[in-house]
Amino acid sequence: MKKHLIFAALLLAFCTLGFAQTSAPIDPAWRMGTLENGMRYYIRHNPKPEGKAGFWIAHDIGALHEAHNQNGLAHFLEHLAFNGTKHFPEKTSMLEYLQSIGMAFGANINASTGQMLTQYMLTDVPLVREGIMDTCLLVLYDWAGHILCEEEALEAERGVIREEWRTRRTAQQRNIEERMRTLYPGTRYATRNIIGDTSIINNFTRQDILDFYHDWYRPNLQAVVIVGDFDVDMMEQKVIALFSTLENPKNPKVKEEFNVCDNFEPITNVYKDAELTANSVSFVIKFPRKFDKANRNTEEWVRQDFVNSYISAMLNARLREAQQQPDAKFQSAFVMIGNFAGDRDAFTLMVNTKNNELTEGFDEALTIVEQARRFGFTATELERAKLNSLRNFESRFAERNDRRHGEYNRLAYAHFQNNAVLMSEEQWLNMARKFNPNIHVAELNEFFKSIINIGPNTIVFASGPDKADVVLPDNEMLSIIMYGVGRKQLEPYVDVVVDKPLISKTIKAGKVSKETKNTDLDAIEWTLSNGMKVVLKQTPFRQDEIMFSGFSFGGTSLLSDADWAATRNIMGMIETSGVGEFDRTTLNRMMTGKRVSVMPTLSDLSQGFSGFCSPKDLETALQLVHLYFTAPRFEQGDFDITIGRLRNLVANRSANPSTVLNDTLTNLLNNYHLRAKPIAEERDIDQLSLAKIRDIYRQRFANPGAFTFYFVGNIDPKTAKPLIEKYLGSLIGNKKENFKDLGLYPVQGEIINHFQRPLAVGKASVNIIYSGMLDQTSENIMALNYLSRVLRLRYTEEVREKRGGTYGVGVRGNFTTLPKQRYNLTISFDTDPELMEELVAVIHDEVKKIAENGPLAEDFNNSHSNMKSQFEQNLKENSYWNGALWNLYFNGINTHTPWKKTFEKTDAKAIQNFAKEILRQGNTIEVVMLPE
Repeated sequence: MKKHLIFAALLLAFCTLGFAQTSAPIDPAWRMGTLENGMRYYIRHNPKPEGKAGFWIAHDIGALHEAHNQNGLAHFLEHLAFNGTKHFPEKTSMLEYLQSIGMAFGANINASTGQMLTQYMLTDVPLVREGIMDTCLLVLYDWAGHILCEEEALEAERGVIREEWRTRRTAQQRNIEERMRTLYPGTRYATRNIIGDTSIINNFTRQDILDFYHDWYRPNLQAVVIVGDFDVDMMEQKVIALFSTLENPKNPKVKEEFNVCDNFEPITNVYKDAELTANSVSFVIKFPRKFDKANRNTEEWVRQDFVNSYISAMLNARLREAQQQPDAKFQSAFVMIGNFAGDRDAFTLMVNTKNNELTEGFDEALTIVEQARRFGFTATELERAKLNSLRNFESRFAERNDRRHGEYNRLAYAHFQNNAVLMSEEQWLNMARKFNPNIHVAELNEFFKSIINIGPNTIVFASGPDKADVVLPDNEMLSIIMYGVGRKQLEPYVDVVVDKPLISKTIKAGKVSKETKNTDLDAIEWTLSNGMKVVLKQTPFRQDEIMFSGFSFGGTSLLSDADWAATRNIMGMIETSGVGEFDRTTLNRMMTGKRVSVMPTLSDLSQGFSGFCSPKDLETALQLVHLYFTAPRFEQGDFDITIGRLRNLVANRSANPSTVLNDTLTNLLNNYHLRAKPIAEERDIDQLSLAKIRDIYRQRFANPGAFTFYFVGNIDPKTAKPLIEKYLGSLIGNKKENFKDLGLYPVQGEIINHFQRPLAVGKASVNIIYSGMLDQTSENIMALNYLSRVLRLRYTEEVREKRGGTYGVGVRGNFTTLPKQRYNLTISFDTDPELMEELVAVIHDEVKKIAENGPLAEDFNNSHSNMKSQFEQNLKENSYWNGALWNLYFNGINTHTPWKKTFEKTDAKAIQNFAKEILRQGNTIEVVMLPE
């Protein structure tokens, strides 16, 4: 009874809390309005990417609004929107037009359905003429109120939806659905899984879906969002003129708000699945939301959001610290405070553990939560959380002119649906500066203690593999753990404050001994006095970003098989460790207020680094690189953590059918080579050696002068030069090596491998791979790119739309340069086992048709337009130039300079000839996993 009274008091406190609300400022760059019919619009000029725009329409309804006999129709309707509308009545007319102007179905033309929101999107639309804007607005207009839902399209789409259900029906999805039933018992949150009930999908009538459509697709539940490189005044006039003609139904259906009930006793559930590979537990405490929808767009909500995020950040830091201990009983854990459902927020703790340690891991993680609840956080922890948060706002402000259309769309959706704040980057930064000095640790401790009350509104959901050798706690044990932590003898957390430089020793800097200009990529090349090559590509694309990579040849190819086996997953240990005299926890604290990431890499052919940083943190990034060369950490405890995680991975990996399929493919693509064999058994782990890992790492990184580093982004050569000379130029050792060709090449000839295994859902998973040796010329690269896109269009039409045989066919073509130049073309999809043979024949037939007759003109033209549009956009991304530098300096191939010329001269005949060459080489791997 006492517990119930405490909960009632908490509920009353939240619900009766009253204070003056101050509206949060709104970013003035938004042009917003509400039409007479209730439709809202959000319009914004944004020049990134230049000459393009994004068009979205959001419906404030989703799967939750389906009646019981409509389960799945919200999602089905989203599919029908692409199969005939008032102004695009033919099934393919809308897609044909959009693809003809350079857009791709899936990537740029798409939609999504959630439990509470349905959205349609046209992204990266090229605004080469005003008519394109008008047509895209007309598409949104049709989606808003003029989807035809024709009988023929409806029947064709049933098969696609069934196959989408089949593809998504994984152990992870089943786990999620059981978790939803546990968290939201007796509500539609528990029963509306988006895809829906297949018995309804197979049998509903056209009138059924029209009823849902006419009830819920109406202007007073819709918002148009348009962001791009256009004149806002003109766009607003177009939106008002077009969308004002939409009408609401005369007797609109009342839109229900879906709240959740309180549970006065804990709810516990333990779920097992034979295909699950992870052991996890979710611990949730619901509490009344402090700010209702009307009061979310306020400064008070912003301040509370800071409080929630700081508590989460501090507690997550403690959990990360605990999981770094060799005797930790959980492998990972994190917390969050925020939206639960309806009028409830929640504190959520998620914990992942090894096999048979879920009880101990949950207990350990929950004890850390209890320690924080009982004794609170420290002022130094809060200061770090504030600094990291402020640094994030500063970074976003620095890149305020570099944001993409989609980022703004998400903000508009949140404002439309939840009345979330719609502030600019500058306004967010100002809010942080305003509130941070007045947010004190005592306030956070009091709030945290008020929401962590185990008992009422507590829910625990545990899950794991359904295996004889895996023991999961039962419901009673979960309850014992929950109530037991409150009776433990605990000590307050002691925060260790680090005040040391990363590098305290004196470093004798090297020098730039030679400078040249790479005119092809507009980059600077430096040769340092130790022999290292450094390349700088300065770009204006993101003001707070520098991407960098480094490599030298050799890698694990120079190791004996025995040494290779003893050092596998070496990078897993490096990620667990710190560097120099600082362990990972201490190093994380030292990175407070910094935006920097550095990680060594080791592959078959090379050793190297990858990372990113802010321009102001370049010195820190270079210091970390210096330390990874000169003072890597190899502690027994870190090794033990890595080994423990590997043993758990091996114990469960074969339960996942996708793992078995991928292992089969990997073996065939590498001719069953020892070096391609995954760590799949305990004896593989037993071969691992800390001493070998230490010795091999030091050996592979012993010659910094043999490395090439390249930096892309907002990097000033004058500022960077002395730092690079100091931290990279001072490194000793310049012996150059090369890799060995280990013969990791696909099996030759025609290989067919169909195998069976127990599957919870009857599904055929198909992978078809064409491969061979071929020079990586710009012409061949272009032809393979074209062929991949053309086949994707063909399979969408022939396999998905005509036959309803799959949710989608993935097509991916790529070249590998080293050790030998070769290509592969991978085609993959899931389907009904009964349709497998028919669809596999279609896959091969489409390749043969292109080899015999060339691509269809429409497919070629659509691929041409999309490739051109994508390339123009890529030129303004740091990641593109990072890849171009990698291809030039690692692979020795300039993929950038000849692109435009090759693109312009590539015709349908070149694609036909490439398809002929693929078939001539005759190397085909067909792997199909079928249910027993």
